[in-house]
Order: sequence, then C-alpha cells, then structure tokens
Amino acid sequence: MIYIKVVILVFLVIVLIVICKKHNIYEQYNNTITKFQHTNVVITDDTLLYVKLYKKALLYYTIQILDKYNIKYFLSNGNLLEYTRGKTIKQDDDVDIRIYDKDFDKWMKYCMTLKKWENKYVDKDNILLFDDRAHNSNRQLYNGIQITLNVPNIPNNKLNKLHSIYKSVFNNGIHLDLVPSNCEIHKVWKNQSYIFTDKLRKVSYLNTKVSVPSKKMTHIVLTQDYGRDYITPL
Repeated sequence: MIYIKVVILVFLVIVLIVICKKHNIYEQYNNTITKFQHTNVVITDDTLLYVKLYKKALLYYTIQILDKYNIKYFLSNGNLLEYTRGKTIKQDDDVDIRIYDKDFDKWMKYCMTLKKWENKYVDKDNILLFDDRAHNSNRQLYNGIQITLNVPNIPNNKLNKLHSIYKSVFNNGIHLDLVPSNCEIHKVWKNQSYIFTDKLRKVSYLNTKVSVPSKKMTHIVLTQDYGRDYITPL
C-alpha cells in the first residue's frame, strides 16, 4: 500500500514538472521577482536595507575626500534620477559620481597616496577600497574607477551585522563608480563636462550633502539619459 502511494506521489510530481515546463511557469514566476541591477540579488527588506546602508556609507566617505581635495563633482545617472523623483529606485545598487575633468590631477594626487593591499588599494583610514586602476591615470581617464567599502572598519553595527550575512551573496558587487566628466564610452558614459558651466546645487541624498547639477542641467541630462518622461517610473 505504501509502495503504491509513493509511486502515485512520484507520478504526480513528474506531471507537475512537465506542466510547469510546458507553460514556462517557473520562468514567469522568476520574472516577477525583483532583483538588484548589478548584483542580481533578490530584493527583500533585509537586502534592501543592507544596500541602502552600504551606499550611504560609501557615498559619505567618498564625498569627504572630494571635499577635502576641493574636487568638483556631481551625483549622476540613477542616483540623480532617484533624487529628482524623490522616490527610492529599489533596483539601484551602486553610486555614480562624475568628477570635473579639470580637477582630475587633484584626484590623482589623492590616489597616489593609496597603498596596495592584495589586488586592491586602500586609503589611510582603511575604510575605502579602490580597484587596480588607482595608480593608473590613463585607465581612470578612460573609464574611471570603482570604490567599495572595507565594512568591518565602518562604525555602524547594523551595517556590520548585515554585511556578515550578505557579504558572500553580494560578492562585493555594491560599488561607487567615480568617472571623469569628459569620459565618453558608447552606451556607458557620456561626456558631461558641460554640466559644470552652470552652478552646482548642494542637496541632501542618503543623509549626505552632495553636489548635483543645476535644475536646468539636471533636466537636460536626465532627458538625454532616460527620455522626456524621466520623472515617471517605468
């Protein structure tokens, strides 16, 4: 009797699998799951909080450096769009900063103070990690540099706790792209040095005072990047 029940159960499971494959049920279900843009990690309340805390710290410590070295910059791409909409873009798991190309030498002066650590470079406070382009000005002029956090050294208990859980899941994929304003790579970066011809604004984003383009320039660049109806989420 038990044997018959097992056979029937196995048969029903096989039938269910066949039906799911035939009607692409798994694929349809998977497409309804919202994931982060770059890391492809499923968005939950905890992963969303982790990304927010990580980005907040990453932005804060990077802006401190830019302000210290008097380097002009502006928040760009999805972050500028998010600020302008006044609504969180949940899928966005990185930060984009464009620095004024005429201040690039100031930035490289800072980069040359970074120390090599394994396959990355680290700042003197051992908080920010920079990829292997740190000491190479030509490579940075071509497509910028990526910055991540050395989270255990961040004085934020909540971030540290979540990092211990999700570090391997995100695989250090959350990052900040810092790119010269005159960098131009098709479908990746556009030359946006013209934005500095207008006075930048200081606003609060992720609880950090940051520079963004003037309202006029913000409208121009977001229209170019996301279309005339950029204010309306897709």
